[in-house]
Amino acid sequence: MTTLEVETFSKQASVTDLRIYSCQLTSLPMGIFSNLSSIFSLYLGDNSFGTLPAELFSNLTSLVGLSLYENQQMVLEIGLFSKLTNLGSLWLHSMQWVTLPMGIFPSDLSSLSILDLKNNRFQTLPAGIFSNLSSLTELDLQNNWLQTLPIGTFSNLISLTELILSGNSFTTLPIGLFSELTALEELELYNCELSILQSGTFSGLTRLWGLQLSDNDLVSLPDGIFSNLPLAGLYLGSNNFETIQKEIFNVSNLPTRINYFYIKGNPLRCDKRICWVIIHYTLNRKLVEVGHMGIKSGSSLVNCSVD
Repeated sequence: MTTLEVETFSKQASVTDLRIYSCQLTSLPMGIFSNLSSIFSLYLGDNSFGTLPAELFSNLTSLVGLSLYENQQMVLEIGLFSKLTNLGSLWLHSMQWVTLPMGIFPSDLSSLSILDLKNNRFQTLPAGIFSNLSSLTELDLQNNWLQTLPIGTFSNLISLTELILSGNSFTTLPIGLFSELTALEELELYNCELSILQSGTFSGLTRLWGLQLSDNDLVSLPDGIFSNLPLAGLYLGSNNFETIQKEIFNVSNLPTRINYFYIKGNPLRCDKRICWVIIHYTLNRKLVEVGHMGIKSGSSLVNCSVD
């Protein structure tokens, strides 16, 4: 079976949850969902769709969740997501896409809060690709092939609180990339091959409390890079830091809000250049994980000379 008859669901008007996944379907006829005005969630993942008709889902005005994951031959048609005004979650992961066409996310998606695009093959994305998604709170782009993103990629994402970019191939990030994300609370850049971060990379992130930068190739950080960020958790583990200078924060007001400071897995030199971390966080009863230096939360300095 590679397709379904247009009348397949003609007598299923009361269906609220429909799951047609792992069926090796290659196509669906226009009108197949025309009688399903009460449907709440639709799962079409792990099939073999090529092109689905534009406006295939346009009468599904009650639809809240739509999953199309692992349709690896699927080509996106402009209009596919039109009129889905109540859609809250859209799962498009593991599709092997290399790009997204401008206009694929129309202003009709005014309720969309979760967009899952992980495990594709994007190397970059067009500026403004998400600009109609002003209600989006979570965007997952991890494990793509992203090497760069233009300024404006995240424009108008005024409600975004979580952005996941881990597992990509950035070496650096342009200043201003995140500047419009004024509601962002969590930013994940784990395992991204980052070797350089510029001062101002995170400017504008006035609500950011969690920043994950572990498992990159960072050797140093510019002074002031974390100034004015209300961080509660900062993860710098498994990079190439030999020291971490206190000037990465606002020196006159070291971040007493940070409850968790993770720098384990770095080749840190145990000398006076790093002791500020331990002294500051011990005095403020915060948790710092340094790793091979033998320092644990609430302990005194162990195996660490500050002479």
